[in-house]
Amino acid sequence: MTSHCPEFGNDEPELKNASCHQTSPPEILPIMPKFLRLAPFVTGYAFSDEKIGSLFAFDASNQARVDVITTLIIQTVLDEDGYLSLTTAYTIATPKRLVVVIALDDDGDKERLMKKPLPPLHPSLERILDVLDGPDVYETH
Repeated sequence: MTSHCPEFGNDEPELKNASCHQTSPPEILPIMPKFLRLAPFVTGYAFSDEKIGSLFAFDASNQARVDVITTLIIQTVLDEDGYLSLTTAYTIATPKRLVVVIALDDDGDKERLMKKPLPPLHPSLERILDVLDGPDVYETH
């Protein structure tokens, strides 16, 4: 680290030990979440770009930022015992959108799945409800 940044006028005492250069984002840990082959329909919760952007105070159209935060939540907060599988799936509502879903149950029959009660929520899932949409039924692709 450089001791100060004369080109930026950083001679203030609290900034003397700060780096002049932008640091890289934190390295994402190589933790693999649970992925299973699922039936055509799943019920669960989808990560919401809008809710993530709002909660972390940035424009939700910044997909790279949304992806980093989603990945960090999956790797550091979500307990693999709290869900059946992670998957990408389409929303049932039109227009269909591809979303990342925390699947809690799956079935080949959409109507039957819609009638089934959800299992109790795992505490790790309860902690991240502020960034999720659902519960809902989604169509795997």
